[in-house]
Amino acid sequence: MSSFTRRVERDLAQIAEQATPSSTAWEAIQQRIGEQEFTDSTMEVIMLAPNPKKSWIKDRPLLASAAVAVVIALILGVVMATRDDDPGVIADQNEVDDTETEEGAPIPAFPVGTNPDAMLFDGTYVWVANLGDNTVSRIDPADGSRVDFETPDFPEALEFDGTDIWTANLRAQSVSRINPEDGTRVDYEVGLTPYGLVFDGTYMWTSHSGEGNIVDDSALTRIDPSDGSLVDYPLGGDISGDLAFDGTNIWLADLNTSGVLRFDPVDGSLTRFELAYAPFEILFAAGSIWTTHPDEDLVSRIDPATGAAVEFPTGNHPNHLAFDGTNLLITNRVDGTVSQMNPEDGSRVDYPTGAIPNGVAFDGTNIWVTNSTDRTVSKITPG
Repeated sequence: MSSFTRRVERDLAQIAEQATPSSTAWEAIQQRIGEQEFTDSTMEVIMLAPNPKKSWIKDRPLLASAAVAVVIALILGVVMATRDDDPGVIADQNEVDDTETEEGAPIPAFPVGTNPDAMLFDGTYVWVANLGDNTVSRIDPADGSRVDFETPDFPEALEFDGTDIWTANLRAQSVSRINPEDGTRVDYEVGLTPYGLVFDGTYMWTSHSGEGNIVDDSALTRIDPSDGSLVDYPLGGDISGDLAFDGTNIWLADLNTSGVLRFDPVDGSLTRFELAYAPFEILFAAGSIWTTHPDEDLVSRIDPATGAAVEFPTGNHPNHLAFDGTNLLITNRVDGTVSQMNPEDGSRVDYPTGAIPNGVAFDGTNIWVTNSTDRTVSKITPG
């Protein structure tokens, strides 16, 4: 099973975790499930296929995930019908839902949208991509107040170009440029399942799978923010993943293999480095390339010149990465923690977060983490 497939199944599991049915609801759920007839044809209907040539979920074993999706839909439908509160009401945007550290000190947690994932700090605001709502949240780090702006379907990645916020919209086959003041946006059509985003100081880059609107192979797409022009650099095969920039080259963590790719944007040359394990997220920090390995509970520090890698242990299921200027920041999804790791020796301090932490960012003082099933962001002051 590929890392991309595991991510899809993980997102389905997160939706299920957000439902908390009452005993009455469970009785109704069991009755509804008993009335269903699950066949291959039924499952094929609910599989999403944004491009008629090639479904974005390719593996036949994911028919099982489709069945899970049907059950989840039943659960959510019954739960919403049996809840006393109004699920359409957004929580007070200044409400604080504190958790506690092991020492008992409260950790502020602010409400955001459904299934919050990627996040960044633009120098003024913290930004969060809400996969379930198709929105981005702009958060004032001083008080947690927020404004939400709409995006196309499934904003998977976030980036900042010094002026505007960008999202890679995985199911919409697009990249969006969003005005951070009023939320007005421009959408650029790229290939199938755009995943990573990175800004190199001049251009915005995204990676996407083949059979999209522009090229028939997996590619890196370079977008010029000044005029919106797009240039594609085919990668060949089925290659897509998170992106990083080391000051000279674009790096890609190939979700479908155990390799990372170094792309020279000047001459178009591509160098592949094999790792011991499949990479997930990728980041350039402290002079090295870093990748997470969720299944192995490791991060790799990679020499950008040679590709030589050193591995360090993390918490359970490391996910997103950030840098605070001194330490690597790593969210650990199963542990419900964020790690502050010394990039030289791998020593670390772990801080508690909410449930299923994903994205992470640093505002110069505080660590921010998105908590998927809590629909919150945690504000953590290290030390």
